[in-house]
Amino acid sequence: MKLMVGCTKLIDISKKILDLFLFAFWFRFDKVRFLISKGAIVGKGCTIITSCRNFGTEPYLIRIGHDVTITYGVLFVTHDGGTRIFRKNFPEMNRFGNAFAPIVLGNNVFVGLNSILLPGTKIGDNSLIGAGAVVKGTFEPGSVIAGNPGRTIGTIDEYIEKTMQRLVPLKATNRKELRTELQMYFSEEQLKRNTPVD
Repeated sequence: MKLMVGCTKLIDISKKILDLFLFAFWFRFDKVRFLISKGAIVGKGCTIITSCRNFGTEPYLIRIGHDVTITYGVLFVTHDGGTRIFRKNFPEMNRFGNAFAPIVLGNNVFVGLNSILLPGTKIGDNSLIGAGAVVKGTFEPGSVIAGNPGRTIGTIDEYIEKTMQRLVPLKATNRKELRTELQMYFSEEQLKRNTPVD
């Protein structure tokens, strides 16, 4: 029995080393290809900035539509780890806890900085998740979702209308020009005149 446990741990470590090797060399930091190799479904035109480690231990339960942006620090949680405290008391539960659910993102979804997507989350097309949101449940297409717990705070059309009112006029075509224009626009005098962005 001890030999089997030791072999299982060795195999787990070997798999982790192989994952790191594949990620670092074979996929050359192509996060989409790496996630697909782990069983996730990822559509075309996606931008994934968060770490591949943030897709949890069951990336094969994650479905991402086309043209989705997943920003830095976003976490995908496809299982309820809290079952650890009682799973030994129920013979129908195995060592994994049996509490799993997929996460599904529709097309053209933006997931903001450090958001957490919990098991069973389904986000409709053309939706936006605000930074730091903790999201669980099903959300209609065109939703703007924010908060903890995440809830719909508006529609994408309302967000577009608000955003269009506070656009910064820019002509920049590269980062150097962008910096110059933004520093000029947000000069000390301009900062005093501007009202806070809501």
